[in-house]
Amino acid sequence: MKTKLAAKIVAHFSAKKWRLAAVESITGGRISAKITAVPGASKIFFAGGVFYDSAAKRQFLKINFQKVFSRETAEKMAKSFREITAADFAVATTGRAENGKKTFFAVATATKVFSTEKIFFGNREKIQNAAANFALEFLEKIISTTILKSPF
Repeated sequence: MKTKLAAKIVAHFSAKKWRLAAVESITGGRISAKITAVPGASKIFFAGGVFYDSAAKRQFLKINFQKVFSRETAEKMAKSFREITAADFAVATTGRAENGKKTFFAVATATKVFSTEKIFFGNREKIQNAAANFALEFLEKIISTTILKSPF
């Protein structure tokens, strides 16, 4: 199912000639991997980056917050990476891959940033995979309900 969602995103972005960037922390490159596994992804996927350490977030994305695991951080990550890459959309994740801890998500466009949070349960790998899947679902939801105001 999640592979179908990535394929749907790639097809839709391709039709609109949109470019996507992914800036990841907790997901460790899984969003980028899911998108680039789809044939034709090179037409829409501009860049992906994993900024796992807080120092990397500060140095490259200009995150100046004390609390790097927050909705505010996810928003700044998405906004900064979208500006750096000049992609049409950037999706961001940050949080702790620990049972019952919050994960934060953001999607940035040239004019707006959307964000949410979710708690996942399970081991580290299960949480990271669930967070990557949720990030794609959130991206699709933002595009269909807010940008296009209709489902793909």
